[in-house]
Amino acid sequence: MSSTTGYNLIMIGIYFTVLISIGLIFKKKADKGSDSYILADRKAPKILVIGSLFATMVSSGTLVGYAGMGYSIGLGAYFNAGAGLATLIWVGYWFIPRLREAKITTIPELFQRYFGTPHRIVSFLLVFCRDLSTTAGTAVGMAAIFKYMFDVSDNVALLICVGITVFFTMTGGAWAVLVTDTIQGAFILLGSTLLIPLAIAKTGGWTAFKGLIPPGHLNLTNVGLTQIIGWGLVGALLTLGNQTVIQRGFTAASSQIAKKSFTLGGYISFFWYMVPFLLSLCAVALFPNIQPSNAYFDLSMIYGSYIGIFFIIVLLATCISTVSSCILTITSNITLDFYKPYFNPNVSNEKLVKIQRICTFFITLIAVSIAKAFPYIVELFLVGARIMGAGMSPVFVSIVFWKRARLAKYSTLSAMILGSTATIVGQIVQAKSAASAALGSTAFVWKLDPVIIGLPITLLVLIIGTFIETRHYTFTDKTATPISSAFNTQPD
Repeated sequence: MSSTTGYNLIMIGIYFTVLISIGLIFKKKADKGSDSYILADRKAPKILVIGSLFATMVSSGTLVGYAGMGYSIGLGAYFNAGAGLATLIWVGYWFIPRLREAKITTIPELFQRYFGTPHRIVSFLLVFCRDLSTTAGTAVGMAAIFKYMFDVSDNVALLICVGITVFFTMTGGAWAVLVTDTIQGAFILLGSTLLIPLAIAKTGGWTAFKGLIPPGHLNLTNVGLTQIIGWGLVGALLTLGNQTVIQRGFTAASSQIAKKSFTLGGYISFFWYMVPFLLSLCAVALFPNIQPSNAYFDLSMIYGSYIGIFFIIVLLATCISTVSSCILTITSNITLDFYKPYFNPNVSNEKLVKIQRICTFFITLIAVSIAKAFPYIVELFLVGARIMGAGMSPVFVSIVFWKRARLAKYSTLSAMILGSTATIVGQIVQAKSAASAALGSTAFVWKLDPVIIGLPITLLVLIIGTFIETRHYTFTDKTATPISSAFNTQPD
């Protein structure tokens, strides 16, 4: 073993030890019950909500995937992220407070209370698709890091990184996730931003840097208007139905804390998300003939391995923070939307936490299996996101803000099924050509983004169907049950 490899192992070993220790510290809190394990007792302070929200929004798909997209496409790739981040601020200010009034834990729970079991099952499947694909996509990033640094196999890389993440998440639950997310979020924010001036200095300064950038990479519309619209819709819809993000709002100690956390966290995320695309330009300037997926890795090593390990741990932090949040979210869906209501309604809190820990482990195994079969990092994130975003998000938003939709049992269900099915078909039909066009990149570039196919169908069925289905109602303020009274709770 070389001295550099030994040094890298020591640094990453220290990092992993900190994560494991935090998991063990918060084990007793997580043992108290399902609300403690999944939502940190709904008592998280503002700093933890902001930190966890930012860390959750950043993943391996951000630094590896988006830096790779920027390397191939240019600054126009920012549209893949920008719309969702702008939506995040609105979600925190208007959406989360209304949902908090319901005292729910999962999105399917809201559908169940208004419409019954079929809605809960369909929304469960759509939310599950998004979070499982995100977990799998992040696992790809984890494996890439260890293969790059230590020349190990995919299986060994996945075993180490995912194993550590699962351990502290299973042990400490939401409290451990919030604390580790906040620490890692600060590390990501500072470390990745610092790499930009260091890389520009390596090119010879600002003037030299500008001269090395191909003009096309500075064109914000070089991917075409259709793709920009598709990315924007996916980002906005994903954020609206992103249960992992929404549950961060549920962990807050009050609605006011949730609002402030999402506003500040949203602005931080919105502006920080230019970092991976600026880093991609640095990679183009310094390494004009590399694989796009190696853009961040090669940049991190421009000052040698001893400094580079710092930036590799930044990347590892993006992976671990995302996986820990997503597997906790999937666990809440399987245990609270499936196991408890249909198999063991009277399960004790203590036993439910044990089931949730077991579930966390097996969910991760499934995600890793998917990751090994699908190498496109960014696209793997978006597979489930498109299906959920086009099929469920519009319906979810409608039942929160539109009284009439809360009475449209058949239209809301049909909209979710038909919209998501159309999105799936759109992805299958175009998959081969999109993959060919993306050869060597980290994501597909679609002729017609599948969300543009599925979303209009969802909206048409939802809007037209709802008006037809509720045509005999005379609407007053009390016709459709408001969010809070539907659950017999009061806003906090």
